[in-house]
Amino acid sequence: MSSYRKTATLTRSTPNLIPVIYDEVAVSSDEDWGTNANWHEVNVYNAVQHIIARASNRVFVGQELCRNEEMLKVAQRWSVLFPISGMILRQIPELLRPLVAPLITSPNHWYARRFIKYLKPEILRRQSATAADSKEKPNDFMQWTIDAAERSDLEAERSPRIIALRILATIFGTIHTSTFITSNIVLDLASCDPENLSEIRQEIRDALVNNDNKWDKSLVQRLVKLDSSMRESARLRTFTLTNVLRRVVNPKGLVTPDGAKLPYGALIGLPTMGIHNDEDIYKDAANEKPTGKSGSNNAGGRSFVSVSPKYHPFGLGRHACPGRFFASAELRLLLAYLVLNYDIEHQPERVAPQYVGTVLLPPSKATVRVRRIAK
Repeated sequence: MSSYRKTATLTRSTPNLIPVIYDEVAVSSDEDWGTNANWHEVNVYNAVQHIIARASNRVFVGQELCRNEEMLKVAQRWSVLFPISGMILRQIPELLRPLVAPLITSPNHWYARRFIKYLKPEILRRQSATAADSKEKPNDFMQWTIDAAERSDLEAERSPRIIALRILATIFGTIHTSTFITSNIVLDLASCDPENLSEIRQEIRDALVNNDNKWDKSLVQRLVKLDSSMRESARLRTFTLTNVLRRVVNPKGLVTPDGAKLPYGALIGLPTMGIHNDEDIYKDAANEKPTGKSGSNNAGGRSFVSVSPKYHPFGLGRHACPGRFFASAELRLLLAYLVLNYDIEHQPERVAPQYVGTVLLPPSKATVRVRRIAK
């Protein structure tokens, strides 16, 4: 069963899912950022992660399960432990890995089993409904996965365990990267010129007026300044210092156009952070231009999700992240809701990100002071 096909279904369905995503963003943001009209502190990373987890899982598993806090915690813990166990195993000699892997990955398996337990009843219920030729099918990732499994020739694909694990893997790929990007954007908005934030807020208000106050695809496409601020943040603070990684698979190795000889098995990639800060590509590259006033750093008006050799936080070519279109819509809805409904106190200095190897993480303990804007 191709994960690409399910991601393609997600991309095609995103316009119809925007009202659903917005509904969950609104409910969760009110809980995590509060409705208090007085100034109060919010931990950016934790709040953003929870909102994105809720909104994403509304699309992945439906409203009831996405609001099950225990299920969310299990999925988030697995998503945190999964890459950590991989990093630990890479530090161990290859011959010893089969011996220690069961111990190191045991917490991963425990959380995965709990996640399956939460999803299994709903998967079985939907499979029974599908068998009965029910026409009232939910429009979410779980249902698309079940439908794809029904079309498969492999009986194992229809196992609730396999379906749940496919959903869990998708959650991992979505929540982490979206949390990193959005946390950085919020911190950038808090430290940018307050005039830029006001411009973005006014753009959202104008878009709503011109769109009959409907949160849909048309409105999302009108948020050009917000999209520009997202792109600038991703350019300067992409979550990986290198990207577009490829391994040499030719047994004879590879010779680059400039004559460098790369042996079989060598891993190569692009220096993303260096390219994104190259003065020959971006004028005044180190300085962020959130609303794209100069136009120079927006690479000819390209959008947040447009990739090129000069801008590739999502990869490049046919292997570029296929889920970036869904993520872009979700992030724009989340950021638009926060900017529209909350004052964010200006921070004179931008809190520095954290480096973990070649990964650039937003500061997990950074806070912003916010207050609800009276309607």
